[in-house]
Amino acid sequence: MKSRSRVFVSSSLGVACGIFAFPTAAALTDSRLAAALIAAVVAGLVVLLSLRRPIVVLDETACSRPLAIVSGLVPALALVQMARLAVFMVDPSQVSYSSRSCSCRAPSCV
Repeated sequence: MKSRSRVFVSSSLGVACGIFAFPTAAALTDSRLAAALIAAVVAGLVVLLSLRRPIVVLDETACSRPLAIVSGLVPALALVQMARLAVFMVDPSQVSYSSRSCSCRAPSCV
């Protein structure tokens, strides 16, 4: 049986690769449906490969419980930010997904 941390790390890595694959596939195919399918396949393959052959051996007893909780929350937040950036890369008119939702150069936007 695989440990929870190993599954979480593999899943996070797979989702990150899928998020990066989406804008790449969208740029190459000009189809969001095809890009979503390619990104899902890439994410699934990365999860399977990283579960079968882990990059680094994880020792769950090496960190305290609060550190493990923080280590679980931070990648989730980073993945949300990466997903927002991927949406903005695919369609720059979706300014609500950018980190600065104002595209003007007025002092009020700074």
